[in-house]
Amino acid sequence: MASATTQLARSREPSTHVERREEAERKLLAAAAKIIAVKGLERFTLAEVGETAGYSRGLPRHYFGDKDELTIRVALYVAEHPILQERLKEKVEPGLATVVSIIRFFFSVAPKYRTNVRALSIVLAGVLTNHSLKEPIARMSRAKRAALAEHIAIGIQRGEIRKDVNPQAQAILILAQMRGVVMQWLSEQDAVDLEAVETEFIETLRRGLATR
Repeated sequence: MASATTQLARSREPSTHVERREEAERKLLAAAAKIIAVKGLERFTLAEVGETAGYSRGLPRHYFGDKDELTIRVALYVAEHPILQERLKEKVEPGLATVVSIIRFFFSVAPKYRTNVRALSIVLAGVLTNHSLKEPIARMSRAKRAALAEHIAIGIQRGEIRKDVNPQAQAILILAQMRGVVMQWLSEQDAVDLEAVETEFIETLRRGLATR
């Protein structure tokens, strides 16, 4: 009969394996994001990702299958980064205040996580020519629009946003403008003052949504 110590060691083995796999996946995704940010979607290889992350050339294919799946996972990894998710959980009044908080957060992230934001922007643009990316990335975008639309609807209920505002349409406009501004900043960083644009964007939005 195995000793208590042996049984405890065995019980930890699957957890250790899972933790090692999760760590390897994180490193591979971070490496892929860096490579995509520099080379784009067409020129990066799975083997290069493995080597950059400090693993074998074949590990990315073992974990992710092909480039399209890895690309999708990179987008999700960037969008769902634990640090970003923690900041999104900060307590803010639901409704218009949360919409404004999301906008401020979006613009504040770009300078701090420029490589990841650039990689995500490249993936979003890649949807136009790579149909394998279309549905997974669309699901991610729908989730972001739904969050905005939910708080716009709450703002209407609370009387801080006009009743004739269409929450879904407004959410599409807000997300499109945020992404568009960041794309311009990535390509012309010296010409786009994110802080100034953020201030103007929020003030324009407040005026446009305000009850009369």
